Amino acid sequence: MILVVDTSVAIKWYVAEEGRDQARAILTGRDETTAPEFIAVELANVFWKKVRRGEMSADMVEEALGGFDQYFGRLISQRDILPRATDLALELDHPIYDCLYLACAELVHGGLVTADRRLIEKVADTPWRSRVFALDNIRPLEPSGLKITAEALAEIVELVDRWKTVEKQTREQAEGEGIGEIRFRPAANYWQNPLSMPYRALSERLEAFSEFERIELMALSWFGYVSDSQPWPIHLRNAEANALQEPLLRNYDYFISTLICLPDGYARYLTEVADTR
Repeated sequence: MILVVDTSVAIKWYVAEEGRDQARAILTGRDETTAPEFIAVELANVFWKKVRRGEMSADMVEEALGGFDQYFGRLISQRDILPRATDLALELDHPIYDCLYLACAELVHGGLVTADRRLIEKVADTPWRSRVFALDNIRPLEPSGLKITAEALAEIVELVDRWKTVEKQTREQAEGEGIGEIRFRPAANYWQNPLSMPYRALSERLEAFSEFERIELMALSWFGYVSDSQPWPIHLRNAEANALQEPLLRNYDYFISTLICLPDGYARYLTEVADTR
Protein backbone atom coordinates (compact mmCIF):
# COMPACT_ATOMS: atom_id res chain seq x y z
CA MET A 1 0.00 0.00 0.00
CA ILE A 2 1.15 3.56 -0.64
CA LEU A 3 1.04 5.52 2.61
CA VAL A 4 0.74 9.28 2.70
CA VAL A 5 2.15 10.69 5.94
CA ASP A 6 1.41 14.15 7.29
CA THR A 7 3.58 16.42 9.40
CA SER A 8 2.18 15.05 12.67
CA VAL A 9 3.82 11.73 11.73
CA ALA A 10 6.95 12.91 9.91
CA ILE A 11 8.08 15.14 12.79
CA LYS A 12 8.40 12.03 14.96
CA TRP A 13 11.14 10.73 12.67
CA TYR A 14 13.38 13.48 14.04
CA VAL A 15 12.38 14.14 17.66
CA ALA A 16 11.43 11.92 20.59
CA GLU A 17 7.69 12.35 20.84
CA GLU A 18 4.91 9.96 21.77
CA GLY A 19 4.33 7.65 18.84
CA ARG A 20 7.91 7.81 17.56
CA ASP A 21 8.29 4.02 17.41
CA GLN A 22 5.16 3.73 15.28
CA ALA A 23 6.28 6.59 13.02
CA ARG A 24 9.71 5.08 12.44
CA ALA A 25 8.12 1.67 11.81
CA ILE A 26 6.65 3.17 8.64
CA LEU A 27 10.18 3.75 7.35
CA THR A 28 11.22 0.15 7.95
CA GLY A 29 8.01 -1.39 6.61
CA ARG A 30 7.15 -2.61 3.14
CA ASP A 31 4.88 0.32 2.22
CA GLU A 32 5.93 3.16 -0.08
CA THR A 33 5.61 6.58 1.57
CA THR A 34 4.66 9.84 -0.08
CA ALA A 35 3.35 13.30 0.80
CA PRO A 36 2.54 16.64 -0.78
CA GLU A 37 5.59 18.84 -1.38
CA PHE A 38 3.93 21.19 1.13
CA ILE A 39 5.13 18.91 3.93
CA ALA A 40 8.56 20.54 3.67
CA VAL A 41 7.06 23.92 4.59
CA GLU A 42 5.10 22.48 7.49
CA LEU A 43 8.10 20.57 8.80
CA ALA A 44 10.29 23.67 8.61
CA ASN A 45 7.70 25.59 10.63
CA VAL A 46 7.57 22.88 13.30
CA PHE A 47 11.38 22.77 13.41
CA TRP A 48 11.45 26.57 13.94
CA LYS A 49 9.11 26.24 16.90
CA LYS A 50 11.22 23.48 18.41
CA VAL A 51 14.38 25.56 18.07
CA ARG A 52 12.66 28.41 19.89
CA ARG A 53 11.71 26.01 22.70
CA GLY A 54 15.21 24.58 22.87
CA GLU A 55 14.11 21.13 21.63
CA MET A 56 16.25 21.21 18.47
CA SER A 57 19.41 23.00 17.38
CA ALA A 58 19.85 24.97 14.17
CA ASP A 59 22.31 22.34 12.97
CA MET A 60 19.75 19.60 13.55
CA VAL A 61 17.20 21.53 11.51
CA GLU A 62 19.64 22.07 8.65
CA GLU A 63 20.47 18.37 8.55
CA ALA A 64 16.82 17.33 8.75
CA LEU A 65 15.67 19.62 5.94
CA GLY A 66 18.63 18.64 3.79
CA GLY A 67 17.71 14.97 3.75
CA PHE A 68 14.02 14.66 4.59
CA ASP A 69 13.02 13.73 1.03
CA GLN A 70 15.03 10.49 1.27
CA TYR A 71 12.16 9.07 3.30
CA PHE A 72 9.68 9.43 0.46
CA GLY A 73 9.33 7.47 -2.75
CA ARG A 74 8.13 10.73 -4.29
CA LEU A 75 6.59 14.04 -3.32
CA ILE A 76 3.36 15.23 -4.95
CA SER A 77 3.14 18.72 -6.43
CA GLN A 78 0.51 21.06 -4.95
CA ARG A 79 -0.65 21.82 -8.49
CA ASP A 80 -1.83 18.23 -8.86
CA ILE A 81 -3.93 18.17 -5.69
CA LEU A 82 -4.88 21.76 -4.80
CA PRO A 83 -8.22 21.82 -6.71
CA ARG A 84 -9.33 18.56 -5.10
CA ALA A 85 -8.03 19.67 -1.69
CA THR A 86 -10.10 22.85 -1.98
CA ASP A 87 -13.22 20.82 -2.75
CA LEU A 88 -12.55 18.62 0.27
CA ALA A 89 -11.96 21.60 2.55
CA LEU A 90 -15.37 23.00 1.59
CA GLU A 91 -17.06 19.62 1.78
CA LEU A 92 -15.64 18.67 5.17
CA ASP A 93 -15.47 22.23 6.58
CA HIS A 94 -11.87 21.56 7.48
CA PRO A 95 -8.58 23.45 6.91
CA ILE A 96 -7.13 22.99 3.45
CA TYR A 97 -3.69 22.16 4.88
CA ASP A 98 -4.98 18.78 6.08
CA CYS A 99 -7.09 18.31 2.96
CA LEU A 100 -3.94 18.45 0.83
CA TYR A 101 -2.94 15.16 2.43
CA LEU A 102 -6.39 13.66 1.86
CA ALA A 103 -6.27 14.67 -1.80
CA CYS A 104 -2.78 13.22 -2.06
CA ALA A 105 -3.98 9.87 -0.66
CA GLU A 106 -6.82 9.84 -3.17
CA LEU A 107 -4.49 10.65 -6.06
CA VAL A 108 -2.07 7.81 -5.30
CA HIS A 109 -4.86 5.37 -4.34
CA GLY A 110 -3.33 5.00 -0.90
CA GLY A 111 -4.05 5.67 2.75
CA LEU A 112 -3.19 8.60 4.99
CA VAL A 113 -1.43 7.97 8.30
CA THR A 114 -1.84 10.75 10.84
CA ALA A 115 -1.48 11.48 14.55
CA ASP A 116 -3.95 14.36 14.21
CA ARG A 117 -6.94 13.31 16.33
CA ARG A 118 -8.99 16.24 15.06
CA LEU A 119 -8.65 15.06 11.48
CA ILE A 120 -9.40 11.45 12.43
CA GLU A 121 -12.59 12.54 14.20
CA LYS A 122 -13.57 14.79 11.29
CA VAL A 123 -13.57 11.91 8.78
CA ALA A 124 -14.96 9.26 11.15
CA ASP A 125 -18.49 9.47 9.72
CA THR A 126 -17.48 10.02 6.11
CA PRO A 127 -16.32 7.72 3.29
CA TRP A 128 -12.79 8.90 4.11
CA ARG A 129 -12.72 6.78 7.27
CA SER A 130 -11.42 3.84 5.21
CA ARG A 131 -8.44 5.87 3.93
CA VAL A 132 -7.32 7.59 7.15
CA PHE A 133 -5.31 5.51 9.63
CA ALA A 134 -4.35 6.55 13.14
CA LEU A 135 -0.63 6.36 13.84
CA ASP A 136 -1.50 4.44 17.02
CA ASN A 137 -2.41 1.48 14.83
CA ILE A 138 1.01 1.23 13.18
CA ARG A 139 3.30 -1.50 14.48
CA PRO A 140 6.79 -2.58 13.46
CA LEU A 141 7.00 -5.57 11.12
CA GLU A 142 7.44 -8.94 12.77
CA PRO A 143 10.43 -11.13 11.79
CA SER A 144 8.03 -12.95 9.46
CA GLY A 145 7.51 -9.72 7.50
CA LEU A 146 3.96 -9.22 8.76
CA LYS A 147 2.56 -6.44 10.92
CA ILE A 148 0.36 -8.85 12.86
CA THR A 149 2.24 -10.74 15.57
CA ALA A 150 2.86 -14.48 15.44
CA GLU A 151 1.03 -14.83 18.77
CA ALA A 152 -2.07 -13.05 17.49
CA LEU A 153 -2.05 -15.12 14.30
CA ALA A 154 -1.75 -18.34 16.28
CA GLU A 155 -4.73 -17.25 18.37
CA ILE A 156 -6.86 -16.54 15.29
CA VAL A 157 -5.82 -19.82 13.66
CA GLU A 158 -6.87 -21.66 16.82
CA LEU A 159 -10.24 -19.89 16.85
CA VAL A 160 -10.79 -20.70 13.16
CA ASP A 161 -9.89 -24.37 13.76
CA ARG A 162 -12.36 -24.46 16.64
CA TRP A 163 -15.02 -22.92 14.43
CA LYS A 164 -14.35 -25.48 11.67
CA THR A 165 -14.53 -28.34 14.18
CA VAL A 166 -17.88 -27.22 15.56
CA GLU A 167 -19.22 -26.69 12.04
CA LYS A 168 -18.13 -30.21 11.04
CA GLN A 169 -19.73 -31.76 14.12
CA THR A 170 -22.94 -29.83 13.48
CA ARG A 171 -22.99 -30.92 9.85
CA GLU A 172 -22.42 -34.58 10.75
CA GLN A 173 -25.12 -34.46 13.41
CA ALA A 174 -27.61 -32.95 10.99
CA GLU A 175 -26.84 -35.52 8.30
CA GLY A 176 -27.22 -38.31 10.87
CA GLU A 177 -30.63 -36.97 11.79
CA GLY A 178 -31.64 -36.76 8.14
CA ILE A 179 -31.81 -32.97 8.17
CA GLY A 180 -29.52 -32.73 5.17
CA GLU A 181 -26.67 -30.41 4.40
CA ILE A 182 -26.15 -27.40 6.67
CA ARG A 183 -24.92 -24.23 5.07
CA PHE A 184 -23.29 -21.30 6.78
CA ARG A 185 -25.95 -18.92 7.95
CA PRO A 186 -25.86 -15.12 7.91
CA ALA A 187 -24.28 -13.53 10.96
CA ALA A 188 -27.69 -12.52 12.35
CA ASN A 189 -28.66 -16.21 12.61
CA TYR A 190 -25.47 -17.45 14.20
CA TRP A 191 -26.72 -16.68 17.68
CA GLN A 192 -29.40 -19.39 17.24
CA ASN A 193 -26.84 -21.84 15.89
CA PRO A 194 -24.27 -24.11 17.62
CA LEU A 195 -21.65 -22.18 15.64
CA SER A 196 -22.41 -19.02 17.59
CA MET A 197 -19.76 -19.33 20.31
CA PRO A 198 -16.72 -19.65 18.01
CA TYR A 199 -18.21 -17.01 15.74
CA ARG A 200 -18.60 -14.66 18.68
CA ALA A 201 -15.03 -15.31 19.81
CA LEU A 202 -13.71 -14.61 16.32
CA SER A 203 -15.77 -11.44 16.04
CA GLU A 204 -14.54 -10.01 19.31
CA ARG A 205 -10.91 -10.76 18.47
CA LEU A 206 -11.13 -9.29 14.98
CA GLU A 207 -12.60 -6.05 16.29
CA ALA A 208 -9.54 -5.62 18.51
CA PHE A 209 -7.17 -5.64 15.52
CA SER A 210 -6.14 -2.60 13.53
CA GLU A 211 -7.28 -2.34 9.91
CA PHE A 212 -3.68 -3.05 8.84
CA GLU A 213 -3.78 -6.37 10.68
CA ARG A 214 -7.20 -7.26 9.29
CA ILE A 215 -5.86 -6.60 5.78
CA GLU A 216 -3.12 -9.16 6.39
CA LEU A 217 -5.65 -11.67 7.74
CA MET A 218 -7.75 -11.37 4.60
CA ALA A 219 -4.69 -11.66 2.34
CA LEU A 220 -3.45 -14.72 4.23
CA SER A 221 -6.89 -16.31 3.95
CA TRP A 222 -6.96 -15.76 0.18
CA PHE A 223 -3.42 -17.15 0.08
CA GLY A 224 -4.80 -20.37 1.56
CA TYR A 225 -7.27 -21.17 -1.21
CA VAL A 226 -6.19 -24.53 -2.65
CA SER A 227 -6.91 -23.54 -6.25
CA ASP A 228 -5.16 -20.16 -5.99
CA SER A 229 -1.55 -20.02 -7.19
CA GLN A 230 -1.13 -16.23 -7.23
CA PRO A 231 1.89 -14.90 -5.31
CA TRP A 232 1.60 -13.27 -1.88
CA PRO A 233 2.09 -9.61 -3.02
CA ILE A 234 -0.96 -9.82 -5.29
CA HIS A 235 -3.19 -11.06 -2.46
CA LEU A 236 -1.87 -8.33 -0.18
CA ARG A 237 -2.50 -5.59 -2.76
CA ASN A 238 -6.01 -6.90 -3.42
CA ALA A 239 -6.82 -6.95 0.30
CA GLU A 240 -5.50 -3.40 0.65
CA ALA A 241 -7.64 -2.28 -2.29
CA ASN A 242 -10.72 -3.84 -0.66
CA ALA A 243 -10.03 -2.06 2.62
CA LEU A 244 -9.60 1.30 0.89
CA GLN A 245 -13.00 0.94 -0.75
CA GLU A 246 -14.72 0.04 2.51
CA PRO A 247 -13.54 -0.96 6.01
CA LEU A 248 -13.28 -4.76 6.11
CA LEU A 249 -15.58 -5.09 9.11
CA ARG A 250 -18.37 -3.43 7.13
CA ASN A 251 -18.59 -6.60 5.04
CA TYR A 252 -18.44 -8.83 8.07
CA ASP A 253 -20.01 -12.03 6.76
CA TYR A 254 -17.62 -12.23 3.82
CA PHE A 255 -14.58 -11.36 5.93
CA ILE A 256 -15.44 -14.05 8.48
CA SER A 257 -16.07 -16.63 5.76
CA THR A 258 -12.63 -16.09 4.21
CA LEU A 259 -10.95 -17.01 7.51
CA ILE A 260 -11.80 -20.67 6.93
CA CYS A 261 -8.69 -20.75 4.72
CA LEU A 262 -6.48 -18.79 7.14
CA PRO A 263 -4.64 -21.79 8.69
CA ASP A 264 -3.63 -23.06 5.25
CA GLY A 265 -2.72 -19.57 4.07
CA TYR A 266 -0.51 -18.86 7.07
CA ALA A 267 1.24 -22.21 6.67
CA ARG A 268 1.84 -21.44 2.99
CA TYR A 269 3.12 -17.97 3.84
CA LEU A 270 5.65 -19.32 6.33
CA THR A 271 6.91 -21.81 3.75
CA GLU A 272 6.93 -19.71 0.58
CA VAL A 273 7.46 -16.14 1.84
CA ALA A 274 8.83 -15.88 5.38
CA ASP A 275 11.54 -18.50 4.80
CA THR A 276 12.90 -16.47 1.89
CA ARG A 277 13.29 -13.20 3.80
